Amino acid sequence: MERNISSPTLEYMQRICEILGVSITDLLIPQKQEHIIVRKADKITIIENDFFKV
Repeated sequence: MERNISSPTLEYMQRICEILGVSITDLLIPQKQEHIIVRKADKITIIENDFFKV
C-alpha cells in the first residue's frame, strides 16, 4: 500500500480507519490546513540565556 504495490479493499480501509479512530472520508477528502505566519517584527522573546532564545 505504501509503495503502491497493492490497493487495499474498502473493507481493509474501514478496518484501518477503525484502528486509527478516523472515518474513511477523513482519508479521502483533503483537509484544509491552517498556516500561521509570524513576521520577525511581531516576534517576542520569552526566555533568553547563553544557549538559546525562545
